[in-house]
Amino acid sequence: MAKQSRVRPRNPKTHAAHTKDMWWQVYLPLGLGTLVVLGLAALMMLSAFGMGTDVNTSGLADAMLIMMLTLLIPLLIGGLVAIGGMVWGVMWLINWIPGNVRIVHDFLFIVVEKVTQYMRPVRSTALTMNTRFEASARSVREVGMKVEQRLMQSKDDQSL
Repeated sequence: MAKQSRVRPRNPKTHAAHTKDMWWQVYLPLGLGTLVVLGLAALMMLSAFGMGTDVNTSGLADAMLIMMLTLLIPLLIGGLVAIGGMVWGVMWLINWIPGNVRIVHDFLFIVVEKVTQYMRPVRSTALTMNTRFEASARSVREVGMKVEQRLMQSKDDQSL
């Protein structure tokens, strides 16, 4: 049985703004770039075969242009496919990220609450122990000072 994913609600304001701007930010530049590449490829092909334009080129230039196109067109098509794949991946991430980030945020909030709850007694114990250690250290210092004073007095008594 396939695991069903829970889709968390998105922020309606940001989602509406994103949907509105998707055309101008993604589809229009991708479409214009594709048209420019295809138009340049068609113009090169027409000029190489001497059709439709008044470009007078030598046979060697035609052969070189065909060789360049043979190398460049697969490269450009591969780049176009890669860009399309990246756009698809980003659109998939845009649909996947908000709900899962919300799940992680909720989980971390619960973890912080539990850690805080379990650390309260430890914190109070640590603070209590800290004050006890300070008091013990203070009493050890006082005992040390009294021992020194008695030693000094006994030295003074012996020298007299």
